[in-house]
Amino acid sequence: MASCVHTRLLSWLQAAYLMEDQAQRRLQTMLCHIRHHPRLRARIAEHLVDTRVQADELAACIERLGGAVAPGAPAAAPPSPPHADALRGAGFLRSLEISHGLENMEAAAYCALIDAAEAAGEPRIAAVCQRLLHEELAMAEWLRDYQDAVLRRLLKREAAHGAPPRGDCEAAAGTRPAPVHAPADRPVEVRR
Repeated sequence: MASCVHTRLLSWLQAAYLMEDQAQRRLQTMLCHIRHHPRLRARIAEHLVDTRVQADELAACIERLGGAVAPGAPAAAPPSPPHADALRGAGFLRSLEISHGLENMEAAAYCALIDAAEAAGEPRIAAVCQRLLHEELAMAEWLRDYQDAVLRRLLKREAAHGAPPRGDCEAAAGTRPAPVHAPADRPVEVRR
């Protein structure tokens, strides 16, 4: 009979597998809608490949613990990505903010999985989750840097034209809160 710690680890690994499955669908949808940002499109395509590998590695960890992942496991349909709605101006920035947040959420899940794997005496699973954590953090950092560059260009363009470009009226009207960023001189600390 499996211990409670192993049962919890297995359950969390299965949840992480579903998380990566949903991330694949989200990334694929983003690729269908990104046309005017070739660097972003290339990085999303690269991360989609990474995400597929991550799901495969999680499935192997699940099998190692005696569990199984059903093909096409029933999961709630992912929310309609904002990328399909508006990919210009403030809508585009909001999409980047959401993507950055989701990558950080995935990183947090891997931190918990590392602790659970260590508590269960599964160092190989902990090592897999450690590597996946670093991949998610790298993607989150890339998205943050890309978002900052896009935001600076947008603000510079607004300053030059004296008004926000079409499609950015909600940002100018203050109907959408400004993005919150950590000061550049204080990096965000990560537990691992």
